[in-house]
Amino acid sequence: MKRSLALRAAQSAALKIAVGATLIGTLSSGVALGAPTTLEQVTEPAAPFNQERFLLGYEVYLSNGNQAAAYRVAERAVRERPSDSEWRRRLATVAQWLGRPEVALANWLAIARQTGSSEAWREVNKLAPALVDTQAMLAWRQYEVKRQPGNEDALQALVAAYEEVGQPEAALAALQGLPRTRKVLEAEANLAQRSGHDEQAIAALLELNRRFGPGEEWIVRAAGLHLQRGQVVRADALLEQASLTMPATAEQFWQMRADVAQMAGNSAGALQAYERLNVPGKAVSQNLLSQAAFVEQQDPFAAAQLYQRAWQQDRQPLAAVSALYQWNRVKAWAPAEAFLAELSAEDLARLEQDPTFLEQRASLYIARGRIAEGGRDLQSALVLDPRNTWLRQAWSAWLIANGESAALRRLLLEQRGLAARQPELWPLWAAGWSRLDAPEQALPWLQQYYRHKPSDLSALALADTLRAVNQPDRARLLEQAVWSRRLGSAPLSAELQQEYNDALFRLRLAQLPVEGRRQTLRNIIKREQGQDGRVRSYVRDLVLGEAWMGEASDTLPAQIGTALPAETPLPRWSQLGSALLINDKVAISTLLENPDSLPANDRVVGAIRLGRTGEASFLAARGAEDRPFDDVADQYLQERIWRDGNRVSIALRHEDFSSLKRDVLALDLQHGLTEHVGLHLSHEVADLTSDPLQVRLPEPQQSFSLVGLYWQGEALRAEGALTYLDGTAQHEGLWGEVQWNHHPVQLSLEAGLRQPSTETAGLRVGGYQDYIQIGGGWQLTPRTRLQAQFHHALLVAQGSGDLGEADTVMLGAYYQLNSAWSLSARVAKLTSIFEAVLPAQLIAVAPLAALPSPGLFVPEDYTLAGLGVSWGESAEYGYQRRWRPFASAEVTHDDIIGVGYQARVGVLGPVRGRDRLRFYADGSEGAQANAQTNFILNLDYQFFY
Repeated sequence: MKRSLALRAAQSAALKIAVGATLIGTLSSGVALGAPTTLEQVTEPAAPFNQERFLLGYEVYLSNGNQAAAYRVAERAVRERPSDSEWRRRLATVAQWLGRPEVALANWLAIARQTGSSEAWREVNKLAPALVDTQAMLAWRQYEVKRQPGNEDALQALVAAYEEVGQPEAALAALQGLPRTRKVLEAEANLAQRSGHDEQAIAALLELNRRFGPGEEWIVRAAGLHLQRGQVVRADALLEQASLTMPATAEQFWQMRADVAQMAGNSAGALQAYERLNVPGKAVSQNLLSQAAFVEQQDPFAAAQLYQRAWQQDRQPLAAVSALYQWNRVKAWAPAEAFLAELSAEDLARLEQDPTFLEQRASLYIARGRIAEGGRDLQSALVLDPRNTWLRQAWSAWLIANGESAALRRLLLEQRGLAARQPELWPLWAAGWSRLDAPEQALPWLQQYYRHKPSDLSALALADTLRAVNQPDRARLLEQAVWSRRLGSAPLSAELQQEYNDALFRLRLAQLPVEGRRQTLRNIIKREQGQDGRVRSYVRDLVLGEAWMGEASDTLPAQIGTALPAETPLPRWSQLGSALLINDKVAISTLLENPDSLPANDRVVGAIRLGRTGEASFLAARGAEDRPFDDVADQYLQERIWRDGNRVSIALRHEDFSSLKRDVLALDLQHGLTEHVGLHLSHEVADLTSDPLQVRLPEPQQSFSLVGLYWQGEALRAEGALTYLDGTAQHEGLWGEVQWNHHPVQLSLEAGLRQPSTETAGLRVGGYQDYIQIGGGWQLTPRTRLQAQFHHALLVAQGSGDLGEADTVMLGAYYQLNSAWSLSARVAKLTSIFEAVLPAQLIAVAPLAALPSPGLFVPEDYTLAGLGVSWGESAEYGYQRRWRPFASAEVTHDDIIGVGYQARVGVLGPVRGRDRLRFYADGSEGAQANAQTNFILNLDYQFFY
């Protein structure tokens, strides 16, 4: 029986094979039934589609191991019946066997979408990541979220898939179609915020808070989004609404509530927030300080109590000083004294190292009649902070009222130079000399102050002093002027007329010719000497002031010095001014032995003249500290920082040279190692794109690095560096530069081996230069400058192989119209030669469809002339304390394109202080731009440290 069944099965199989062979012959001619073939050897069946015959053929091919033929049968069947999931399954299966995963993925994805088959989706998940098919992965993620609606990982993966295909809006729409669970809302808020849909993010965060809150993080994020958009009022309203349900433990929320309420002018909201933050036992020092600063104008006593609590938290001197200051403001002596009495010896010792604490305690002591203790505190504070003008005023006032005469006289004499530069000290110095019964010494101070601030009070004080030095007529004139202003009429008297005459003296003096002015000033000195044989210092300073303001400042101050008696010599500031004018280095050096008595800015110039780089920078820093609101002092400091100091910079630049575009990131560091020696590090990387019809790019990126040392003096600067160029090949190089500046001549020498070349787009991509450049300038007048430059370059292919040579000569003239505007004229000529054969490695750079030649890389000969105007150009060459624009434009003419141009416009300024942010756009067209249109956008930031 078994033998009979086996025989029948064999006969059936044989019959099936025979029938199949007959049918398949019509399906795919030329393919042997049992011969395995490659897919390329097999064509699709030519016979009309028939389900039974195609299925039988597919099975027979597979049973005989001919997977390629089976693939073609299934492929034809799918095309005939695209909605037949079984044929797609067969095609996907055999496609995977034959190494056609993209075909398999497409069919598994179609099956999955048609049938929802979990098996098909699993296959999609296996194949899509390997093929980096983001659309297929997106479909898989959509399926997973529907299959597991509460699965957070699946939800996050779906959002990421949408973002990968650049469809955040579709992701947001999909999320909005899902049940509004906490995870869905959080995903929606995060995605909306990342993709810039702030309003949708805020709405999702508020819905989270409404459904699942209160949630501190959600509200803080929503308010933060409003603040980023400048919507302070909306942020405040949102926080105010949320404050109704937010617990007191939500410190981040209440901190933001306080800050935003202050920004919005919502005092009640800010106070509510601070009350939550500063609950006794839970408050932190910073929050207490913030609340105190907020309320101190309206309620100084409450602010003092808050500062006291902050002190008790972490013992910060600022809190103690602020508490004392507020108590002093409202004359709350008792709590202030109680606070001081509670301080431990350790706390007191630490606070007494803070000059502001000593200042406030001195105010308290003096108010309570403890004069000597107050004076000791002021003196100690001044020792700790000798440059503090207010402390000096307070100490001087204390000495005047309570000090010994010897100490007061010593102060008035030793600090005379400092007081002369600070008008707020002039009345104190006058009062001090008056207390010492020296009205003739007090008079100059009062006169200067009256000229500086001509009020009725200063006029009456000056009148009292004039009467004390036996000048009753002048005193009476001042008093009459004051009373006439008060009464609304001026008495017509000889005395008042004399006052008017005196007031017009300076005006008449300024209008005199130089010789007439000199004679008038000599007469003033002679008149003074004729009275008592001496010249009072205030008269001397008056004459010198007029002399220095006139056109003869180079000679007249020195002549006045010869007319003065020995006991009234020229002041040191005038001596230094004259020495600087005639460049008397011996006199400058002698005067700099005692720099404290010299004008802050002039002494910096003196140190520069002597080549004392370190001393110049030190004096500039001191001058800026002593005179924080003096623009000139700060300018000197910043010029020293710019020239000698440490700085780091970062630049982003887009360069469009028509045929070539470069996107550049550049970093640069200059750091001083000694007074004269510094380290220079620089790195630049550029991404390239081009028009292949003009230049091709073997490499999409190039970079350039530099490591060097520089020597910086007052007249000479030299730098040498090792460089590394990474383009179509890699090259180590050398670079050096020497600059010498000795007014009115400037000279420079620069040379480099294997340095980047910028003359043409081809050279930028595949060449470099060995070059030398010599330049010189001559300042003919303060407004006129001449400049010349010669540049010789050997142009070489990266890798190896000469391209040619180029020589450039430029002559220019520049005229400064005023501090902002200048004119320029220049002539430039470039001559070049190039080799006969292009190096082989540059064939890949040469333009498509162009005959390879070095002439494609070497710049063309040209002669160019240009006329230009610039505005604010000097802003780029120095530190600026505020934002400044700059611009320039030049019209050129050359023998290649004819009329061309160069133009530049930008703005620069500080961001946080000693730094500079600069943006500019630069465009040109003409021979100097290789006969193309060039355009550059640059953004750079420099920080000085």
